[in-house]
Amino acid sequence: MIKNLLTCTLACLLLLSGVAKAVTLNVMTSYPQPVVMVMQQAFEEAHPDIELNILWRRPHDALSLLLQEESADVDVIWMPSVRTFLSLKAHEKLAQLKLNREGLPILLGETAISDPQGYFIATEIAGYGLFFEPEKLKQAGLVVPNQWQDLLAAEWQAESGGNNNPEPADVLDDCIDQTLEIGGQLDPKWGEVNRHGRSGTLWPVAGGPDTLRAIYSRRLDGDDYLTAVAGDGLYYIIRWMPSGEQRLLGTHQYGNDMTNADSPHYLDQAEDYANEVLHEPLYTKESRQGRIERRYTVSSTL
Repeated sequence: MIKNLLTCTLACLLLLSGVAKAVTLNVMTSYPQPVVMVMQQAFEEAHPDIELNILWRRPHDALSLLLQEESADVDVIWMPSVRTFLSLKAHEKLAQLKLNREGLPILLGETAISDPQGYFIATEIAGYGLFFEPEKLKQAGLVVPNQWQDLLAAEWQAESGGNNNPEPADVLDDCIDQTLEIGGQLDPKWGEVNRHGRSGTLWPVAGGPDTLRAIYSRRLDGDDYLTAVAGDGLYYIIRWMPSGEQRLLGTHQYGNDMTNADSPHYLDQAEDYANEVLHEPLYTKESRQGRIERRYTVSSTL
């Protein structure tokens, strides 16, 4: 049996939250809106006398905010970040949960998912597993794996799925044909072949499959170039200075609102990403000075 790799999400209460008497319950979360709305609707149906006010924050942003004095306005934190809760506990920002936790695990394997003193608990976990057909593995000459490490065995690496590695000469011929078809020559500039962007707005971009800047591209709709469609190319450079100051630089592949085509932040970082230009992520109040156009609070009556 393949062992499951598990992740957990955690929820906790802030110190002095006053939840029992609250008319409005302020919940800080990093979960996407469709997930939160289901939970919000169910909660308010069960507790019609309490209105939920949802505050969306990424875990790192949440920690910076919650360590400030105004964090008393937050009653519940619900996000998948053990480090955030450990930091809040260390700064005495959490109240112990008065719940019967009998039978609830503190550890999952060797990973702590809940606090032994009850300052935060795991509310749900997600499991990852592997399914296979033993008969087909037998036909392919592959040993049935019993743990994840077994998949690194030579026979799995060389014959995964029962397929032999292709002949290098055949792969080279195929690459030559694709290059000539797209670039018209064997030595085109890679930026003329490989592009990044959306909706007709594209920039030349470096990177490729299985490189440090892993970008996987496809030819879309008869284009005479490749468009980046996937990859692992998001990097942040983090430095800890001798003074203890932390400095960060990075750029998103698209923008902070990459799912909303009407947003000015839908594609506003893509050009800098293609040109390998890095920016501060504006985590601190000082770095945001002069950049804030408006402030607003997200809330809902659902």
